[in-house]
Amino acid sequence: MDQRKVWIQILAAFAVSGLAVPLVHADILVGAPTSIGSYYGMCCSGGAASAAAEFTLSTSQFVSTIDVSLWGGTSSDTIFNFSLQNSLTSPTTVYASAALTTPAFQHTETLSVNATLPSGTYFLVGTEAPNAPNEASGWFLSNGSYVTKAGSVTDGIWSIYQGQPFFDGYACLASCPAPTFTVNGPAAAVPEPSSLRVLAGCVLGILAVAGRRRVARNDK
Repeated sequence: MDQRKVWIQILAAFAVSGLAVPLVHADILVGAPTSIGSYYGMCCSGGAASAAAEFTLSTSQFVSTIDVSLWGGTSSDTIFNFSLQNSLTSPTTVYASAALTTPAFQHTETLSVNATLPSGTYFLVGTEAPNAPNEASGWFLSNGSYVTKAGSVTDGIWSIYQGQPFFDGYACLASCPAPTFTVNGPAAAVPEPSSLRVLAGCVLGILAVAGRRRVARNDK
């Protein structure tokens, strides 16, 4: 078989396999990814203090998104205002902010960042919106197992009441894990298993064709 035809068949196999559309997996830089069955309260109707998770980046990193695990009450949507900032007191630089609408019960919501953050300490601040339903809502506790690939996560949670931040030892009682969140870097493309099988078949095909060409030359 002509070598050019072999490569055309290989390229066609890649196209059919869908290898150009791989699965995408977020790369967690730092965070507390696993929640447990209780949450730090953030209700009700703007009457509660804001809550903040603290983490540190040891080097400059591109952050794509931040995921948080929230409890939206039991009957209707709840709106939480979240922001990523470098301080809890003035002067403060806010890198990203959004109103996250959470359906009833537990849901993971995403804050888009899409910015390169310098090394340093950051605070992920969440507040229930003033127009949220007057029922229990909050931010789930993590199990205390942290991802520290690009930095560190601080145990516990900050509260901010009337503009004054304090580290809230009362909220977490004897155990003070960070609330559940992940700081995500650029997504990594991972080929689907079916694509990998096609790739393996293509490699075997190349080896088989090369072997036949060697045998043909030896027979001459």
